[in-house]
Amino acid sequence: MRTVKRATRPLNSTKKRMLNALAAAYAKEKQYWLNLLKGKMYQALLGLPRAIRDEAVKNSYQSPHGLQARHWKLCLQDAVETWDKYWQAIFVQLRQRIGKNYANEAERHYAYWLLKGYSQFSAVMIGKVPPPTFEIDPKSKQQICSYIRRTVKRLKGSAPKVKMNRIVKFDDNCYELVEKNGKQYLKVMTLVPRKRLTIPLLGHTKIKGNIALIITQT
Repeated sequence: MRTVKRATRPLNSTKKRMLNALAAAYAKEKQYWLNLLKGKMYQALLGLPRAIRDEAVKNSYQSPHGLQARHWKLCLQDAVETWDKYWQAIFVQLRQRIGKNYANEAERHYAYWLLKGYSQFSAVMIGKVPPPTFEIDPKSKQQICSYIRRTVKRLKGSAPKVKMNRIVKFDDNCYELVEKNGKQYLKVMTLVPRKRLTIPLLGHTKIKGNIALIITQT
């Protein structure tokens, strides 16, 4: 899918302050979720972000950084995707090592299976030996799980973290594209309920689906 980039027309100081405040809140909120998802109890749910979201809603979660409900849910999804990319990159390296270290087909199958879902992978990382749906020697299972844990510890780098506070993501319910006198404007969600910020755009193209606003000047 081709990424379409659009620049804005010059913004006044009030709009700049509102966008900077929103970006700062978004960055803090995403970092909150990145830290939370680092915990072992949440690792098993990385493939089920809706379950994490539903738990937060059930517990009446409100963003401590002032984001509206729809926006903190986007931060959560953003954080889940960041952690998923982190682990998938490690899994690529793990699979290469598994292929070289295990000639036995059943053992290799089990090792690969442990990386196919966060449920079984997270179980391995807390010392458990997940039972597969296929036959394999119990001693082999224990040895493979130990190997996975040791190798992951060697491959792991620093945990993901937010490196800049100038990016804000929106889904199609967080913004509206309007046109007036041949010019396009984005009306985006802010930190204030029911108050959207109008951003004048340069150019003229269709905008739909999820978008990311990147602040290039403060």
